[in-house]
This record gives sequence, C-alpha cells and structure tokens, in this order.
Amino acid sequence: MNFIKTKISEGLSHLPRFKVANLLTDPMVYNYKIALIPLRLDIDQFEHETSETTNYKILKIKEKYSKDIQNQIVFISKEAAKAGAKLIIFGELSYPIIEDETLSMELYNICRRYDCIIIPGSYHELRMRDFGLNKSPIFTPYSHKPFTQVKNSRGFYIGEPEETRILSSKEISLFKSKYGTFIVTLGTDIIDSNLNWNVRVLNEPDNIYTSIDLIIVPCFTDKPAEFIHWCKDLSLATMSYVIFINSIKMKNYSAVFINGKKSQSWAIEDSMLDDTPIKFYDIDLINLYRLRASKKLTRRSRFFHSEITKNIEDMNNYG
Repeated sequence: MNFIKTKISEGLSHLPRFKVANLLTDPMVYNYKIALIPLRLDIDQFEHETSETTNYKILKIKEKYSKDIQNQIVFISKEAAKAGAKLIIFGELSYPIIEDETLSMELYNICRRYDCIIIPGSYHELRMRDFGLNKSPIFTPYSHKPFTQVKNSRGFYIGEPEETRILSSKEISLFKSKYGTFIVTLGTDIIDSNLNWNVRVLNEPDNIYTSIDLIIVPCFTDKPAEFIHWCKDLSLATMSYVIFINSIKMKNYSAVFINGKKSQSWAIEDSMLDDTPIKFYDIDLINLYRLRASKKLTRRSRFFHSEITKNIEDMNNYG
C-alpha cells in the first residue's frame, strides 16, 4: 500500500517540506484518549559511538539496558492500548535498538490488535559509518515496517551537543489518520520558525490543504521549562493540540496544550509498570475545530512569529 501521496508546497515557506502519509482508511474518530509514557531514562544508561571516518558522536543505550527497555516499551504499550489509548507516545531517545525485526513485529501486532498508533521515541543511528541521524519510528496497524521522522535540528543533552547531520531536504511527514492529522517534531525542531509558520498557514480556516490537529514533541532535555513555554504558545498560535513528553529521569514531565491551556491528565499506577505511570489525556477534535473556526489565526500568528524568531538565537542552548 503506497501511503505517501503528495507534497505540500504552495503558499508555504520553502523548508521544511511536508510529505503527506495518508493513513485514513476508516471513518474519523473525533473523541479518544492518548497515552504519554516517560521512561525516566538516565544519561548514565547511554554511551557514545563514534564514526570511523568523521568523528561524529552519537548517543546509544548501553547494551546491558537495551533488552529491559525493549520489554518495557512492549509491555507498557500493550497496557496503554488495552486501556483504550489510540496514540501511544514515548520521549526522545527512548527507542533502544535500530531496526530490530522482533521489536517491530511486537509493536505492529499491538497496533493491529488494538487499532492504535505507537511512537516509541527516537534513536541515534550512524549512517554508512559516516554521520548520525536522530530518527523516530512511527508504528501503525497497516505495516510491520514503521514510518520514520528524522530530526531537522541539533540540540544539547545534559550540556553535550548533539552531533547529528541535518539533511538538506528537511521533510516533515504529515500523517492523515482516523485520529486526526499529526506531525512529530523531535526536540528543538519545535522552534523552527518556518515549520511553525507553515503549521499556522495550514490551520487557517480557508486553507485548501489538510490542517494539522496534533503536534507531537518527544524530548530528552534537562531544561523542560523552555519547551513547555514554546509548546504552550504554539498551541495558542496554531490552534493545534501540542503534546510534550520528556524522557530524561531528572526532569521527567509530560503535558498536552490546547488554545494555550494545559489539559488535565490521569495515570495508571501499577507495580508492574516499574515506577513508570501511564498518563492519559482526552482528545476532542470537534472542540478543537470549533476553537479553530472562531479564531483569526493570521493576526495572532504575526506576534508569535516574531517571538519564535527571537528564540532561534538561543536554539543550541537546549536539548
């Protein structure tokens, strides 16, 4: 099944480009719940791997922790899906292994059985022993092979710069699903002024293209307050749900914003979850569409565009 249908370009800033993945094979579901799962990872659980040719360094989860984290992702995803979550989201760098067929099949089977979508964080990958990429797999009920979203910026992890390559294409996959249209923006991608401007253009009431309902922001940062501020403002400027989840242990946090306001959550606390509660949030797309229709986004966006541009100068200070 060929999911990638079109590229959106007219009327938008040149980069990043939106690449549309059409997963809409069933009628829309307008009210559902999502699950945010912070694994509470510690920087000591990671090690560096260095390119043989360029000296690029990437972060990877140490082998002695990898299997346990894989098991956690599968077990917690299944518990969240059994509880009714339709989008199950982990923080940045939570995915412990690159392109593992067994793990992929387990997550695909959960998606297929419970009709859900799983975004199990991201991982650093060295390409051709040359340069690194930060990639997020997106699992759906339609294929055991996940979609991937590549990070389009570099951040800092506990004071260390992220040494990954930024691809010139800067494509963002825009997923049209029965649970609304969503994008995944890893870490500092959230403060890309062109990306944010393009989302606001797409969410204008008279836009002829697909609007973006959910902006998903998996992070691994010891400075979550800045991201919370950006996510809150972005939800007001774009009239999208903005979903933030941070996987680092010392600053473990998640939040969902709509119209500049934080949504309420509830959690499943269970000893089997190894001190990792599943936080649930309600998504109401009908209410979102009503709010969006009542706002004049362009006027508000001009102010926000100037604010986000100021933040670009400090972009490399945050993970």
